[in-house]
Amino acid sequence: MRTRVNGEVRERLRQLLVLRARTLGLTPAAIELLIGTAVLERWAAGSEIVTVDGGADRVAFLVVGAAKVVCEMPRGKRVGVCFVPPGRFIANGWSGEPNAVPSDFRVIAHDPLGTIVAFWTPRTVVDVVATLTPPHAMQFITASWRAATEVLRQKCHLLGSCLRDRVHAVLTTLAHDFGRPHPDGLRIELRVTHLDLAGAAVGSRANVTRALEELRAEGLVAVEDHRLIVTHRGLAGLSSDVAPEPGQWTERLAAAQ
Repeated sequence: MRTRVNGEVRERLRQLLVLRARTLGLTPAAIELLIGTAVLERWAAGSEIVTVDGGADRVAFLVVGAAKVVCEMPRGKRVGVCFVPPGRFIANGWSGEPNAVPSDFRVIAHDPLGTIVAFWTPRTVVDVVATLTPPHAMQFITASWRAATEVLRQKCHLLGSCLRDRVHAVLTTLAHDFGRPHPDGLRIELRVTHLDLAGAAVGSRANVTRALEELRAEGLVAVEDHRLIVTHRGLAGLSSDVAPEPGQWTERLAAAQ
């Protein structure tokens, strides 16, 4: 379910694009073009965010709330890829080529208060790139594939770790992307269930619950008012092989294809 929105949300989009301008190589003119042409839609929690409208591809950028990227596996099982916070582009679910089949990736709105996404046509993105100098245009393009490569790298490192470390890494990423400072560490404001964590860490719900208990017993994770806290010890104690840099993990499924 989706509804069109406007007003203050467009100003929020401006703030996020300005914050990302340096990373993406966006100029003030490019930002204004993106703001002026964006279609803003609110999606109810649990809805699949559609990046194809009327048969045409759309490039998506998360403005408010959160989204969950999942991959459809054989026999209907879904594996979590990442959670996307505001200020990140979301990968297009279709290739855009004639007679293409749908991607196995799905983007699901995750915030109970609603997730707001800005959309552009690929033609608009081409127009934006055309306003950039060659170095800035290359920066915009390379930011996309680097983000996608980082997703793959992180997932490969996770799958080479034990379940306890995988859960720890997922929680640390969520703390960096959705956390607020807390006397004990970072409190994850995003609501996530044990089933959500099981999908992201690639484990069964029961085993992930046991891994969480281990992490709590070791003082790496705490719970307060049904919110998970990654403690200072937990933030410092993750192996460098699986530890994400702040803000890296969900920068990944990137700007445009």
